[in-house]
Amino acid sequence: MNWIMERGIRGMEKQLGVELDHLRTMGRVAPGLLGRLAMFMPLLAYRRRVPAELMHMAGIGATMAQDCGSCLQIAVNVALASGLSRELVEAAVRGRTESMTEAQAEALQYGERVAAGLDSEEVRRSLEARLGEPGMVELASSVAAAQYYPVPERGMGVAQACRIDEIRYHAA
Repeated sequence: MNWIMERGIRGMEKQLGVELDHLRTMGRVAPGLLGRLAMFMPLLAYRRRVPAELMHMAGIGATMAQDCGSCLQIAVNVALASGLSRELVEAAVRGRTESMTEAQAEALQYGERVAAGLDSEEVRRSLEARLGEPGMVELASSVAAAQYYPVPERGMGVAQACRIDEIRYHAA
């Protein structure tokens, strides 16, 4: 069983471009939890109505609000691997919304504000006008999912604060 878990974690590390030692700890002390976490993974990628760049902007915003450098690197790597441009992803991480479309900037702000527990009503309404109610359900779920990893990492004492200047902008 440990061999299977280790092989799965190594595959995820290769795909995501970061070390996932906290998953090894989880698997060692709570293997049932790690197995259930694997069932949660598809939620992170669920998208039917929202353009990919808006989902990634919201996810990057939510991850930055959680202040976890390795999680931000994962969000960057996944966005780049899904086809977003390096320029767009770097603009998001650096907060340079002037180089984004209005919708991209709103999605980034929405993710940040929701994850930080701040008022997001104005930007939510604007996005809902673009995406409709089903799109907002997807976007809100994406923001919630983006916060999953930073919270247990922080709780387990392994989270690293975002060091935005150290983020790599190439797909893993």
